[in-house]
Amino acid sequence: MKNVYKNMILVILFVLFFVAVFLLTPNEAQASGTMDVNLTGDPCTASDGGCTPGANAEIGVDTVTYTHVISATDNMDSQYQFRYGVSAGAGDQAVTVVTDDVNCAGGSAPVVLTTPTFDISGITTSACKTDTPTWVSASDWVDWDSSGTGCTGGDTLVVTWNIEFCSEAGGKTYDLDNTCVRAGGSVNCDGTLDYVDEWIVNNGAPPPSPTLSQVAYRWFQNTDSTAVGWPGTINTPVTAPTQGTPFRLRLLLYVTTTDLAINSTSTKLEYAIQSGECDTGFTGESWSPVDPSSGDIRFYDNSGAADNTALTPSTFDPTHSTTSIDADMVIVRTQDYEESDNATNTQAGIAKGEDGLWDFSLYDFSAPPDTTYCFRVVMAGSDHELADGYLVVPEITTAQVMRVRLRGNIRLRPVRLR
Repeated sequence: MKNVYKNMILVILFVLFFVAVFLLTPNEAQASGTMDVNLTGDPCTASDGGCTPGANAEIGVDTVTYTHVISATDNMDSQYQFRYGVSAGAGDQAVTVVTDDVNCAGGSAPVVLTTPTFDISGITTSACKTDTPTWVSASDWVDWDSSGTGCTGGDTLVVTWNIEFCSEAGGKTYDLDNTCVRAGGSVNCDGTLDYVDEWIVNNGAPPPSPTLSQVAYRWFQNTDSTAVGWPGTINTPVTAPTQGTPFRLRLLLYVTTTDLAINSTSTKLEYAIQSGECDTGFTGESWSPVDPSSGDIRFYDNSGAADNTALTPSTFDPTHSTTSIDADMVIVRTQDYEESDNATNTQAGIAKGEDGLWDFSLYDFSAPPDTTYCFRVVMAGSDHELADGYLVVPEITTAQVMRVRLRGNIRLRPVRLR
């Protein structure tokens, strides 16, 4: 009987030994194949809206957020990658790893990844929280540190990927998938791709063009230079000098949507005989471009100044404010003196929320006397107004003709020239 008990005790100890060995041996978490993809943002729109496969994406940057769900216990040793590929159908295997080539700098990758962010609030096991995920740019993967233990089934890691569809992606359809690869190649994390979504990337989708608004002006006496003479009152109509005498118009254009790079806009000055008022609706006027060789109002050629060169600033230059507070004046970027053609910002770029200042040299060539003219700037090469419209419209009235009537006996005496 003693031998029976002895043998039973040996069997129990043997079983307990193997159970202990099994329990103490770490197992890899089964990340791949048990991943729950949770999209909360995507490139379909600029906002955080849902996306369905086949929806259109735009060229540019957006985010994709999804969740890795841990399905096994013990330690975590995985690297998560984001992949893409030109698609023939939803769920295709996307084999190209998205790199951290920020802002399409390489010029060839259709999808670009910047450093992702992580949320570990879904990890409820305290021991698992010690495994802080990191971004390994050399390998383009999220690395969940292998040193920690204690992650349990249901713990989640949320990764938000910042992606950018570069211009080369236009007109193509892409699958966006993700994979888990473990150092050592465990079957629990074997690199099988999990389908995230599919997008058709629209061709083009250019950024918004800078729009300009005509916001302030001032008339000046002419000088034979890029400087101006005595000023009129800001945003106030004046009477032009006698026919044939030049005068100057300095005009402010406000950039309203996005920064305007240097040499990136071209405008033309137009004029029209006033119909009712020089109002911003331009009702009833017939507009013509100012030209150096035709029309009643023409560009004037100052011999001491060259066209399309930097204007000389004046303390009386027009300014404008986006509020009623005089101290809150908009920054002004001085541009060109113009006497023959379209106006371009050749001197400086103009940021959103700043003004550009141009100087136009003009004269009354053959306009009827005592006639009021209105002026506006439009985009060169088109007949439409500036996209953001007008706050002011410059106005000038041509000089009256002086008539002298002689009465009585007039004696004319010859004069000898010596």
